[in-house]
Amino acid sequence: YNGMPGTGINDKFSLSCGITPMHKLGNTGWFNQVGSIAKCNPALRAPKTQAIMLEQYIAGLIPISESDHAPHSCDDKAGDSPASGVASGPAWPIMIEYERRVLGLPESQIRAQCFENAVQLYGLEDQIRYERLAVDVDTLEKLSGDYYNKGPLIEQMLEQLGKRK
Repeated sequence: YNGMPGTGINDKFSLSCGITPMHKLGNTGWFNQVGSIAKCNPALRAPKTQAIMLEQYIAGLIPISESDHAPHSCDDKAGDSPASGVASGPAWPIMIEYERRVLGLPESQIRAQCFENAVQLYGLEDQIRYERLAVDVDTLEKLSGDYYNKGPLIEQMLEQLGKRK
């Protein structure tokens, strides 16, 4: 990229394409299940579009797994003007385990898409390091509390990981 002709902007800049846990697993059908709990920005997509985005992620064509963490309470998500966003922080370690066991992604791809690609894009190599930690999915489930008991994100991952019936 050589700048924006006619604007005086000559600096290079980087763009990314990423996908969040909500967009890997969720689609507009979630609204029928849980209503405004599923409201997020960008909005969930139609099932066909969601499936294509997940395929593109698995193929490595969407290079970054992003966080959409927005810690709204259940009250914030209710009412006439519900908050947009999902408290997906606790879902992150479960999503990585989901990618390993359900999607069958190799560790090198998970590490690249969940860490290295974003670090390189933003030039953070000297500021941050990767560390794989053991994750107790049962403890994360307990910590997630009522918010996730009303929403499908963690429930769907745990079901596919064999933690739910």
